[in-house]
Amino acid sequence: MKRVFLLLTVMLGLATMANAQEVGKYWVGGSLGFTAVDGDGSTDYNYKIVPEFGYVLSDKLGIGVKLGYQHLENGTGTLIGEAISANGTGDIDILSINPFLRISCIKGNIGGLFVDAGAGYSHVKNEFNVLESYATIKQKANIVEVGFRPGVALNVSDKVALTAKFGFLGWQHGWGDITTTNKYGFDFNLDQALLGVNFVF
Repeated sequence: MKRVFLLLTVMLGLATMANAQEVGKYWVGGSLGFTAVDGDGSTDYNYKIVPEFGYVLSDKLGIGVKLGYQHLENGTGTLIGEAISANGTGDIDILSINPFLRISCIKGNIGGLFVDAGAGYSHVKNEFNVLESYATIKQKANIVEVGFRPGVALNVSDKVALTAKFGFLGWQHGWGDITTTNKYGFDFNLDQALLGVNFVF
């Protein structure tokens, strides 16, 4: 089992606020993520860029869409749980789109709680370099998901707030150059966490 000596997640994001929602307002933002995991003589890097756009429908509801790009460098050669039985490293690129409905659950003067309910599609490209033969294995796959992502907002002003989104509760289905996979349940790890700063106009 890989020992993790360093796990660093630095994220800067823009999303909507929970407390300062005003009907008819728009939000534009996104998130930047970076994770480094050191173990077994190598370091795996995970970069994430997720722009986000949305519109406030009511005091408790908003609609939005996220467009994401994620790059995993020097990975372990796995793709959606499908392991490659060879020694080497791999790079994975993921493009995704995620329309969602944002539901404000609890609101107060200093912030509140919200849930993003939505569906998503991701296209995955995996390039794995086999050390023994110097061969390159290329794979492509697709992922669809339906589920919920909870979050919390802390208001700095009536136009700016700090946010944190964490975890995923729902269903994911993957297919392509891999064994078809189905995943259900709650996924709570640092790769699912997003920290942000919010701007509404």
